This record gives sequence, structure tokens and C-alpha cells, in this order.
Amino acid sequence: MFKKVAAGTLVTGLLFSGFSSNTFAAEASTTVNNSSNDEVNESLEQASDASVNIEINGKYVEFYAEDLANKFTDRYYSEIVFSTQDPNGRAYLNTIDRDQKIISVDPEDNEASGYTAMVSQRKTKILDKIYKIYDNQGYSLPKYVNVYAYAKPANDNRYWVIQPYRLNTDDLY
Repeated sequence: MFKKVAAGTLVTGLLFSGFSSNTFAAEASTTVNNSSNDEVNESLEQASDASVNIEINGKYVEFYAEDLANKFTDRYYSEIVFSTQDPNGRAYLNTIDRDQKIISVDPEDNEASGYTAMVSQRKTKILDKIYKIYDNQGYSLPKYVNVYAYAKPANDNRYWVIQPYRLNTDDLY
């Protein structure tokens, strides 16, 4: 009887260890294939220095995502979206509410270089866009608006949150 239990235990152990080694091999190949995305995602999670800055330059508003963890190139990013959408404490969003988007930039249209993404547009267009966002939600235009930026890594569907900027809407007049 003891020999039958021991043999059954040995066969069960070999059976499970064979399955687990196959699982590890599959996980390892996935990690290798997504290594550049994992690098960007990890760096975005740890990149507390990344932040939004907004500058008014004459008739234009310049939106910056500064101190990014990686250079703003198509190797690492597909776009950065500037939005009024609040992430509610989450590190990333699976989708962006495009109705709350103010402006976005992809690496090809970036007006800056290195670890900064920048895009600009006329003040009147930005003011109109922000006004419409709040009006569509049934609110009047507030004096201050939090502008969030969401970095979308290349080959990833998530949008990672960058520290927001508090914009005084009076500066847009």
C-alpha cells in the first residue's frame, strides 16, 4: 500500500513540475517580447518627477510634459494627451475620455526635444475647448482647471498619469 501512495505522489509531482516549467517558459518569452514596454511602464510608474507645465506666450498656449522618464520618441511613446479628465488616484487609465481632451502631441509633431513633449495652440482655441468641455458637462468655466497629461507608451493601451498643472483660466483671455 505504501509503495502505491509513494508512486502516486512521485507521478503527481512530476506531472505538476512539468506543467509549471512550461508556464515559466511562456512568461519569460512574453517578458522578452515586451521588454521595451515594460521599461517604459516601470519608468513611468517611478517617474514622479514628470510633470505638466503650461506657459502663455503671447497669443499662444504652450503645453509641456517635462522630465519624462525616457526621450519622447516613437520608440517609447505613441502620444501624450493633455486633458481635464481626473485619474481619481489611479496610476494609469485604460482609456481616455476624448471629450475631455484639450490637446495632444505625438513624437512626430513634438515641438521640443529630449525628455520633454511640447505642443502649442492659439489661446482662443484653448479657451474655447476648455469652455466646451465644462459646458458639455453642465458646468460653467471655473477660475482654475487642473490639466492632466497622460503618456501612452508605444505598443501599450494604457495611459500613464503625469503630475497635473493648475491653470488659471483668466490667463487665457
